[in-house]
Amino acid sequence: MLNSAQQHPYFRKEILLTTKHNKTPLIAPAFHNQLEIKVVEHFADTDVLGTFSGEIERTLPAGQSAIAKAKLGLQETGRTLGMASEGTIGADAGIGFLNSDVEILALVDLEKGIEILERYRSFDITAAKSIASPGQNLEEFFRLADFPNHRLIVRPSKGVSTKVLKGLATADAVFEAVNICSTESDDALAIVESDLRAMHSPSRQKNIAQAASLLAARVLSQCPDCKSPGWGKVDVEKGLNCSDCDTPSEFAVKRDIYGCVSCPHREPGEQLAKFASPAQCVICNP
Repeated sequence: MLNSAQQHPYFRKEILLTTKHNKTPLIAPAFHNQLEIKVVEHFADTDVLGTFSGEIERTLPAGQSAIAKAKLGLQETGRTLGMASEGTIGADAGIGFLNSDVEILALVDLEKGIEILERYRSFDITAAKSIASPGQNLEEFFRLADFPNHRLIVRPSKGVSTKVLKGLATADAVFEAVNICSTESDDALAIVESDLRAMHSPSRQKNIAQAASLLAARVLSQCPDCKSPGWGKVDVEKGLNCSDCDTPSEFAVKRDIYGCVSCPHREPGEQLAKFASPAQCVICNP
């Protein structure tokens, strides 16, 4: 008798992972553990959709960029089932004084006509940046940047030069890069910053692996109505009364709403709280 995993439409299927930055070891284990899926890597120049170092600006939202990467690989190989990821690192949208890493992983199934996304947000990310002059002592910056465990990028501070030296793994390489880039900068300085590409950022690697676990779990979950993969949280229901003054709060989340990526079926989740925190109340916290 087949178990539920063996009856899943993706059981032991191959999924193409389109990547330029060696993400397969971070993503493949979660899918093998859930459904014995084999993740097949496809190298593609995904930098055409944007780079962390800014030479090419990202024109799509991160989720759409991940989908576009997956579709790029499918187009190049003729396959119909693929994945790709995109990360956004910088000032957090909710807590602006902290850096966060939001990793989005997308699965695209051209045969079923579905797209499944999951995201993982983490404050555990090493993303350091400094301005340096030739010969400057960078020992403290190296400590903050967890260098050489995390590699570095150096580029001119100001001007029209597009020179970017990436993947720097030794102090000598960084000092030489600062010398080179400062000569091409209008202010004779260089920017030294974390190389946030996946193969050079161990802290980001952990977050990508977490995003993969979330997506694998969501792919495993099937719609109770049409049985499509990808059943999961699609929205929230808000609206609870304040626990102190009983004023209705439109900001407090009452429950999650679950839905299908293929059909219109939706279901409410269990109620998460009975009351809103005073911090979410327009009277107690105007």
